[in-house]
Amino acid sequence: MKLTMKISVLAGLSFLLVFTSCTNEEINVSDFANESLFLVESETRSGKLGCYELIYPVRIDFPDGSTQEVDNAEMLKDAVKGWKENNLDVSGRPHLQFPYDIITEDGTIVTVETREQRRQLMIACKVSMGQGPHAHLGKPCFKIVYPISITFPNENELEVDSRHELRFVVRQWRKNNPYVEDRPSLVFPIEVIFADESIQVINSKEELKQLKIDCRE
Repeated sequence: MKLTMKISVLAGLSFLLVFTSCTNEEINVSDFANESLFLVESETRSGKLGCYELIYPVRIDFPDGSTQEVDNAEMLKDAVKGWKENNLDVSGRPHLQFPYDIITEDGTIVTVETREQRRQLMIACKVSMGQGPHAHLGKPCFKIVYPISITFPNENELEVDSRHELRFVVRQWRKNNPYVEDRPSLVFPIEVIFADESIQVINSKEELKQLKIDCRE
């Protein structure tokens, strides 16, 4: 009888240890994903607390040499979590692949191609990104409603129907005009949609800048 009780107690303790270990592992993977997203947002100064809007899709480089394209911040976080669950013994963090594109506070569209260019944009953005990954978890304040029109330095305008198309035409323009310092920019007015599905019309770059300020409060 005593032997049976001891075996039951030991079995219970073993189950508890395994359960605790699995729970901690899940929490660590989740934290890793949150921290990785925070790193991307901090380096690009994007997201709810940043100065810029990151144009998705983007590609993520993982420490094992693999890459993955993601369409939004939530997908980025899920991709990192899934990768880490399958690579618990691999050290290092994923990073955003160059080039990537951002929309500045005044509606200018910039292709970021180097670490130095990214550093200069970080310096130009004077805001704090918060106290850590739990300050903001990939939930943007707003999203731009497509289609939108963009204007190029030669004053030509083009309408694009999606983020994918926007990224494509901006990259093509940049490829064909590598020495032009001026950048494409949004044509106002534009519409943005918030998490509660309400829509607001933004009539100028000044209104867009104020919206970004309001989002950080």
